[in-house]
Amino acid sequence: MGHVSPARSAISAWLAAVERGGRGEVAAALTALEELVVDARRRNDPTILSFARTTAGSLLRQAGRHEVALGWDGAGLAALTGSGSITRWGPGTARWTGGEWARAAAVDAVVNLAADNLGLGRFSASARLLRRAGAILAPEPAAGAREPWQTSARGRLRLLWVSAELAMYSGDPDTALDRAARAVDLMDRRDDAGLDRHRIKTALISAAAHAAAGRIEVARSGADGCRRRAAEAGLLPLQWAAVMLGRGVGDDSAATATEQARIEAALSARGMVFVPR
Repeated sequence: MGHVSPARSAISAWLAAVERGGRGEVAAALTALEELVVDARRRNDPTILSFARTTAGSLLRQAGRHEVALGWDGAGLAALTGSGSITRWGPGTARWTGGEWARAAAVDAVVNLAADNLGLGRFSASARLLRRAGAILAPEPAAGAREPWQTSARGRLRLLWVSAELAMYSGDPDTALDRAARAVDLMDRRDDAGLDRHRIKTALISAAAHAAAGRIEVARSGADGCRRRAAEAGLLPLQWAAVMLGRGVGDDSAATATEQARIEAALSARGMVFVPR
């Protein structure tokens, strides 16, 4: 079934759940995703089943629950490997036989697993998973060609995000800056509507990469810009992440601490369960 495109209504429902999660409506998003799981099983749709599982994993990981997210993301990948979408799986390699939506779901699952392992300090495992995600991705388009957002460019962007983060945590700021710059360039070449969340997160990754490289003023300015843009767009998780980065690079004013506490209270009320600090 991996080669069959999912129903348009199911894709729309999944995207709606993703947007709710992006606004920090975690409990509502998780409920919608579980309903998608039930529907995907009924229709024997491994692609939507995988998307639903890995999106839940992303919501858990953003609250710091990497170990729990690992199980959800593994379940998302298992839905696809059990469907025949991936016929050869080895270190850094994969033979792809599924359709483009299934490919996108597989990239999501493997990139998520790389992010989970990064959060757990398993840097070598994270790097291996990122290479596997790169092997699954569709080839880079020819210069000037436009690739589909949902089934190709989005996965490429997410791969760059986590690659930049791995480089930061591995003590390789030059690679972090390179991957972040490539992500910024990718977004600069897109004129799709509705990509505010991706643009802001890309800018936030770039700011963090500058912090890792010791460019503190650039990082502080970038974090502040992301904080304001996320607040205007109603993207509470990104606003929180930008505040945290800002505090990490020296913005530890009483107003910033108050903003962090207010956002955390709002997110907790919407179902995000933070790991105790």
